[in-house]
Amino acid sequence: LWRDTGALLDRQSVHIDSSQPEKVTDGTLPASLPVIAAAAAVPRIDQPPITGAKPKTPPAPDAVNATRGDAYTLKIGEYASSELTRARRKVENSGLTPVVQDGPRRDKTVTRLYVGTFSKEVANQQLARLRKVKASGFLIKDKNGSYQVIAGSFFSQQGAFKEQKRLAGLGIELSLKKTHVSVPTTVLSAGKFPTREAALEVGAKLKQLGLSPVVLENG
Repeated sequence: LWRDTGALLDRQSVHIDSSQPEKVTDGTLPASLPVIAAAAAVPRIDQPPITGAKPKTPPAPDAVNATRGDAYTLKIGEYASSELTRARRKVENSGLTPVVQDGPRRDKTVTRLYVGTFSKEVANQQLARLRKVKASGFLIKDKNGSYQVIAGSFFSQQGAFKEQKRLAGLGIELSLKKTHVSVPTTVLSAGKFPTREAALEVGAKLKQLGLSPVVLENG
């Protein structure tokens, strides 16, 4: 085989120099070649897992206020002086402590017990007569200088009828007249409650007493 190969090469004018044989390696890298260091390990940053958690729903107002004993109160109403006493007494009878504050002026319809219109001298005589029978009488001066004698003024028409009947039994005849007046009011409130439901429960009991309480949230 080799002789045939050599003869073939001679015919093709190809000459091989066998004095410097080719070096063949065993597959290992020469010791003189640089060795590439392995890449430095990159520290791992642990990321929190991404979840589909929903944002927290803020607690309901009553859940927050449950820790406060004074979160709610009951506004009983706005009353003129003559009305306040009865409402306050009902609140006290229910076991609550009434709280009063100055309120705004309000236009109110009142029923007056009208005795008549007189001169100043006669009007004073009529007023003295009313005071003897413990009526809440007063005088109103007209533009012409005469005086109206009033035996009492009532926000409740029922109260006016009752006083009219009493004075009639004492021989004092009078008539009823309605009019509008601006009067100062007093705001009546009561109770301290941790939740709206607790306030409503007590308010329902006050309604049975003829009051009209409203639940208010304290700031």
